[in-house]
Amino acid sequence: MSFGESLAKEAAFSDNGWAEWASGDAEGEEMATMLALVGGKAVGLVGAYRDEEDSSFYHVIAMWVTPEYRRRGLGRRLLLAIEDWIGSAGGTTVQLDVADAAEEARSLYDASGYEPDGQQSPSPHTPGVIHVSLRKRLA
Repeated sequence: MSFGESLAKEAAFSDNGWAEWASGDAEGEEMATMLALVGGKAVGLVGAYRDEEDSSFYHVIAMWVTPEYRRRGLGRRLLLAIEDWIGSAGGTTVQLDVADAAEEARSLYDASGYEPDGQQSPSPHTPGVIHVSLRKRLA
């Protein structure tokens, strides 16, 4: 498992559950989920939500691109799309976590202007993995 959820857990959600989650994330300025689709199939995903204490601060979550579509610029396009949405919602600062062993993801975030903010935490899902917190100030 690379992320916090397993395929079995995600596959157990009903179609109604997924529809409610997607529609809840499709409206307003509090949260958003964006998909990259190829032939109607999701090959990438990114989400973000507004911080509860600071309305100009957003957290990027669930960044993922299927292995066969990596290294084609799709991750960068997803990240830019969610940053554009954050900016349009009044966000000025973005935070995300990356696993210390995820070198390709870290390269993407570094090249996109994210910098370590000094916070790290052990992964609650994968023993031995450390999550490194990164931030970016939007222009």
